[in-house]
Amino acid sequence: MISPDVFTVLRTSPEGDQRILAMTNVTSRVCRIEIPLSEFNLKETRWYDLINEKEWAAKNKKLSITLQPYDVVWLRPIKRGYV
Repeated sequence: MISPDVFTVLRTSPEGDQRILAMTNVTSRVCRIEIPLSEFNLKETRWYDLINEKEWAAKNKKLSITLQPYDVVWLRPIKRGYV
């Protein structure tokens, strides 16, 4: 579990070649979370939020995200050459 305040789901395509990390802050508070990428067996260090059109970068094998109250992000790993 990442946080009791954030509903988190890692979705993978049937072929296994695409993944989306979906997170929803289910509280009325700002939540700052750190996701140890190894916990999800992920190696990607750059992520793109499909909803807010923002990039996130992992540092020290952890992805730090700040979610506003009731905020939602859908993160897709950025592969070299495109978003």
